[in-house]
Amino acid sequence: LALARRPMDAVAGNLGYRNVEFKKGFLEALPLDNGTVDVVISNCVINLSEDKRRTFSEIFRILKPGGRIFISDVITDTPCPPAIQNDAKLRGECIAGALVQPHLITILESAGFCHIRIVKRFFYKEILGHRFYSITYTAFCPLPPEKTPALYPGPYAAVVTDEGELLLRGRTTDVNWPYDAGGDTAIFKLDPMGNVANIEAVNACGCGLPPETAPACDCSAPPEKESACDCSTTPVPLSFKMNDQKFDRDCMLCGKPLIYFPEDRPEECVFCGNRLLANAACEDGHFVCDSCHGNDVVNIVKHVCTHTDAVDMIDLINQLRRHPAFSIHGPEHHFAVPGVITATYKNLGGDLNEKDIITAIERGRSVPGGACGFWGTCGAAVGVGIAFGIILKSNPLSPGPRQIVQKVSEAIISRLNRTEAARCCQREVWTALKTAAELSKTYLPVTLKADGDVQCRQQGKNRECIQTDCPYFKL
Repeated sequence: LALARRPMDAVAGNLGYRNVEFKKGFLEALPLDNGTVDVVISNCVINLSEDKRRTFSEIFRILKPGGRIFISDVITDTPCPPAIQNDAKLRGECIAGALVQPHLITILESAGFCHIRIVKRFFYKEILGHRFYSITYTAFCPLPPEKTPALYPGPYAAVVTDEGELLLRGRTTDVNWPYDAGGDTAIFKLDPMGNVANIEAVNACGCGLPPETAPACDCSAPPEKESACDCSTTPVPLSFKMNDQKFDRDCMLCGKPLIYFPEDRPEECVFCGNRLLANAACEDGHFVCDSCHGNDVVNIVKHVCTHTDAVDMIDLINQLRRHPAFSIHGPEHHFAVPGVITATYKNLGGDLNEKDIITAIERGRSVPGGACGFWGTCGAAVGVGIAFGIILKSNPLSPGPRQIVQKVSEAIISRLNRTEAARCCQREVWTALKTAAELSKTYLPVTLKADGDVQCRQQGKNRECIQTDCPYFKL
């Protein structure tokens, strides 16, 4: 068995392990204290145990709540004949001790494991007409129950959870969510607004804003002129309807990589036509100003942040970033961060109102794109400082709150610059929000939450992705 224990100073999702310890012991009597291990892995060893129930009970004993096993071994579908079970050579090869697959699941359940999942299964070999299979499986030591809304999309009529909860196809039900099911599409996890939170998908309907931002489409048009209707009670802004083929990364017009200039120069925005000083354009020379880059998003951020009941900052920023108007990189993150912090702070009982949330978002809009490279400060760090300033009522003449706001921004910049990498707005926003939650324990009357899903699912879209050097990289 291999046992992994996280260092106490793991920060912002970084689960790197600093030390390796070797301990000698039997599978049936592991030399570790109760509840001290995060992960137990094994590759074809448990079949050698003569008391597998005791082995799994020992593994369960040493795991922390929420800890998991990830194990590969040989199984069979029916009991082995005596000629195989009593063969010493086959026992040494982990064949004679192979469990029947349903018996394995029963033993795991009896030991107390939950969210048991067979990850992979392959044909291994056939001996004396008996087939053996190599499987990989995982299971968890339970955490205290925490219900979340979920929806089973089909194709079967229903499924049953470990707790015996029946999920009927198409019906939203509060369930105990499997801890490792972030990107699993078998069941939809719903966020506080009712969106599917555990898969990446593009919204075919471009809604999400108050009606005053744009008129509803003319659904009364003759059939030969009517396209697929993308309206509802909350139509999208006119600019997004007119340019619904905007790319969500690099150049918004053509999707080609950006080239940053050694010095600012006048360029004409391809969307609004205004001639402004620019610090970048794409390989084909297209320049998009910060206003057009975030213009479609700002009203979305304002509307969601002033209407949400979310209390977790990561959940709320993930919800915003799933909107089709939100780019994976760009200055919209600079105003989304203060909006998210003030909105969740208010929902946690903090003394803020909708006007405060709008003020935070508007202040964030003044931070330009590329600030991390051109100004020496990340827009997400500034966004956290803006939010803390709103909460603490900081201004240039308030010594105490002003000092706190600067300490907060400094701490986040210090955390971000530990990574040598090109900008990744998702990585920096997640780290900024997690750091903000830590700092809120010291500086704010109400503690912020940042416990949402931070497994990256956009590495294929990010040309500058640093892969396994990123704490949020998903293999």
